[in-house]
Amino acid sequence: MSDRSSVLQTRTVRAAHPLAERDEPSPVDSDITRPIAVQTVFQDIAKTFEISFVPELFEDMRHRPSYLNTAWTLFKDEMNLECLDRRTKRVIALAVSTNEAGNFFIAAMPDAFCRSALDPATGEKLLSTIRFFKAFDRYLSGIMPAIAFGRRHGREQLFARRISEL
Repeated sequence: MSDRSSVLQTRTVRAAHPLAERDEPSPVDSDITRPIAVQTVFQDIAKTFEISFVPELFEDMRHRPSYLNTAWTLFKDEMNLECLDRRTKRVIALAVSTNEAGNFFIAAMPDAFCRSALDPATGEKLLSTIRFFKAFDRYLSGIMPAIAFGRRHGREQLFARRISEL
């Protein structure tokens, strides 16, 4: 088995001036100490989409580097991003970003994406992919839907039912 310590290394940058140190971390501090594996995936996302930000679909996965890497690889393959033109890649990046209310743009404005900017099949594929990632993310975090089950039903039956509903 290989040494995994190199995958999860973090870098911390100390303030050069003692007065610059704070008790509470700033948003910039969290970027500085982010695991290198996450930074690598984020760089690949920005490079592939040819943008300067990371869409929230992937930003929300930053706390699980292995999941982020796998999800990004699957997303790239499923959406065939390597073969798309620059405009389409940017539209997809915007579609999987969220608005101020926290809704993905493609879900908040489906007509703008599925009929105008993207073809309907690509729009539906994006929506399905978002639903899948969000359902799996809820499963990983242990948040299950409020379904009335008797005490004899275990977590396994609930998970099997959720999978069958997808």
